[in-house]
Amino acid sequence: MSHHVGAEYTPWRAVNQFWWHRYSDYRADVQRDVRVMRNVMGFTTVRVFLHDMLWDANSTQLLDNMDDFLGILHASGMQAGFVFFDDCWQHSNATIDGKCQPLDGVHNGCWFAAPQDDKRVAGIAQFQEYVEGVVKRFKTDSRIAWFEIFNEPQKHNPFSMSLRDAGFEWAVAQSPSAPIISCWDDNNDTQVVDTHEYSIPNDRSPVFSNSNKGGIVTEAGARYFQHTH
Repeated sequence: MSHHVGAEYTPWRAVNQFWWHRYSDYRADVQRDVRVMRNVMGFTTVRVFLHDMLWDANSTQLLDNMDDFLGILHASGMQAGFVFFDDCWQHSNATIDGKCQPLDGVHNGCWFAAPQDDKRVAGIAQFQEYVEGVVKRFKTDSRIAWFEIFNEPQKHNPFSMSLRDAGFEWAVAQSPSAPIISCWDDNNDTQVVDTHEYSIPNDRSPVFSNSNKGGIVTEAGARYFQHTH
């Protein structure tokens, strides 16, 4: 039986996934953050978001940066789970070189959905190289905790569900040693039940829904302060 204790991670000075494009600017922050997460907080794992635009800009650079990042984690006895796609937040106007100033009281105001809507019109085949390239590079890497195809896909959105299906198949075809997962429940595109808990956990939680797969809570938190929701 294995277990992961940790959180989503973005370097403290970064505001969205595009910090990877300026990795050298944040590397010292990562080194310090990782030591604190491991030695003070006892974390074993971090969940980290990628973006297809990073692959398009410079796939070699992205892979090399990920490798270096995993090396920093490994030195402290930690692993990472990487997320390929995400339906949350802004679906347009993303630029990997753009600056974004967070606004007080605006949750994840600088975060961008992946892929952006203007790329979705061209279909899902364009993302195959991205998924396959990342998984192939790290498919036997013990520093990887999981490959996560899609964060919080819009279940009513045919594009999102088709991309999740295809992404899972592309990743599985590489036969990686780490599991392929997709949130946020038990579904055909996940090898481990991947769920989010923003209420009091109980035995009805989706994380307990399939004992053959096991489960992981990739997001959690207390939202008692958010009005009546």
